[in-house]
Amino acid sequence: MGELVSVIIPTYKRCENLEKAINSVLRQTYDNIEIIVVDDNNPDTEYRSNNEEMMKKYKENNKVIYIKHDKNKNGAAARNTGIFASRGKYIAFLDDDDEFLENKIEKQVTFLEKNHEINCVGCQIYKRGSIVRQNINQKKMIEDILSMKVSPITSTLLFREKAIKSINGFDENYRRHQDVELMVRYLQENKFGYIKEPLIIMGVNKGENILKGEELNELKKQFLTKFMPIIDELDKKKKGTKRKIICSNYVGVALSHLKNKNYKFLKLLLKDMYSTYPITFTRYFLKSVCRRLILHVKWRLANDKN
Repeated sequence: MGELVSVIIPTYKRCENLEKAINSVLRQTYDNIEIIVVDDNNPDTEYRSNNEEMMKKYKENNKVIYIKHDKNKNGAAARNTGIFASRGKYIAFLDDDDEFLENKIEKQVTFLEKNHEINCVGCQIYKRGSIVRQNINQKKMIEDILSMKVSPITSTLLFREKAIKSINGFDENYRRHQDVELMVRYLQENKFGYIKEPLIIMGVNKGENILKGEELNELKKQFLTKFMPIIDELDKKKKGTKRKIICSNYVGVALSHLKNKNYKFLKLLLKDMYSTYPITFTRYFLKSVCRRLILHVKWRLANDKN
């Protein structure tokens, strides 16, 4: 039968996708699972009412547990609620707009049972019909995550229960970057495994939780400040690492400000970056813009053919 696997699904404002997510777990080839749905909507909203109505379908299913927050907290808090309510030896996460492929849990449990020195395993994903691969380099994974070269997507991860509880789960002070923040802490004491095969379908959300403007500025400052001691140590080993990490992060912020027409914040950010890291920031910014233009052209060409 295998060890129990707990799958935690936090949900917020996406009732129309939640049922798909739950059913993708119920279809798993690995049978010994519990699904913990954590409703992070405020109680007096239509989103909570819609969830409650939909969750009645699973009332008689003893694999599905439904927990409701007494107020909206955030995704990190919802995942922590699930972690500390779970009973499984292994803990997986699934965002409410993503889906597991049928053999996701089986393949990841098998991997961890064969690799006892590893406490967390990820995988590739399908997004918009294409496979998204990540270049995982174990020796510099913390640097690559901090530089935003590698993105530890929460729905891809399966942890040993003892490992994620030993680092107290997610930092609830973060509204975004929760998965990045978690994995930097995890990797300081643990090894990471990676299955070079897509095992989830990643949804395309409507940006319900995306931060913009001043909130995004504050988040980035909070994130980099927290990990600056690690960034400084990386820079001691390889000069220039700190500059690259800071510029990589703030290029993403600049592009967000540009996309959302937050020109006031964009101007202030550019002034700051050009006074500290003008060459590196310009190079990274232009590379990122060109990459996005190429992806957009490819997408348009593919859609025109269809």
